[in-house]
Parts: sequence; structure tokens; C-alpha cells
Amino acid sequence: MFKPSKKSIVVGGAALLLIGTGTAYAYWTVTGSGSSSAQTTTAGTLTVVAGAPVTGLEPGGSAKLVSGTFTYSSTTKVYVKSVVVQVDPTFSTQENPDLPACTAADFETSNAPVFTRVGTGDTWGGASIRLLDLQSNQDNCQDVAVPLVFSTT
Repeated sequence: MFKPSKKSIVVGGAALLLIGTGTAYAYWTVTGSGSSSAQTTTAGTLTVVAGAPVTGLEPGGSAKLVSGTFTYSSTTKVYVKSVVVQVDPTFSTQENPDLPACTAADFETSNAPVFTRVGTGDTWGGASIRLLDLQSNQDNCQDVAVPLVFSTT
């Protein structure tokens, strides 16, 4: 029967240790590359919708509030700084030809600050309109529908 010596046990153990160590650290290395892209969307269509009709305008009277909502054709939101409110610059009515016409110049408007991202159903307000007192006959401005136009910045 074979009886290993201490020397053969030490040498055999060292050999197994070296073999085991070499296997534990063996691996393959490779390099690779690739590419892709990301696509942005286009902006949707934003519509400024008027709220309740403004009533009670009179020469020199107080300003009346103008408000409304937004509709936006995209599911994301869009940044709006303000809603610009104007009387349609082409507006002119003159029921009585002997008196001055009622025009956009008879009115003063203010803009609505928004400063946020908006989407469909979001509201805006804080704009106003008033009928100026021009110290001239403004009878042609009585009982008229004044067309307002909206834009955003």
C-alpha cells in the first residue's frame, strides 16, 4: 500500500492550488459597439377657447374679466406664457351712418398671464376688456357683439 509523504502532499496541494487559481481567473474578453436613435414628436395644435360671454360694457365703465380654457391636440402639455386678448382689428360697425363707427379703437384689453404648461381642459383667466370713454358719441357701440381674438406667447 502506498503511503504519501509530507513532501508529496505539500507539492500536490500546491499544484492543485495553482490549477484552481488559474481556472478561477480564466475568461474571454470581447469588445462591441452599436447605435440607435430617439425620435421627438411635433407640437400639437393649441386652441384658446373663450369662456362665458362678457356683458355690461359701457363707456368709461370698469373692465370686465375674460377667461376660458385650452384644447391641445397632443397628450403632452405645452408651455404658455400668456393669452393675448384683442378686439378683432377689422371690427367696425356703424348702424347709424351719421355717427362715428364703433371700432376696435373704442376698446382696451389686457392679457392673461399663464406661465405654465397647459393641455386640454386647463383654464386661463385674468384678461380683461373695457369700453373706453372717448368723449365722443359712441352710440354705435350700443348692443353690439364685439369679436375677440386670442393668441398665445
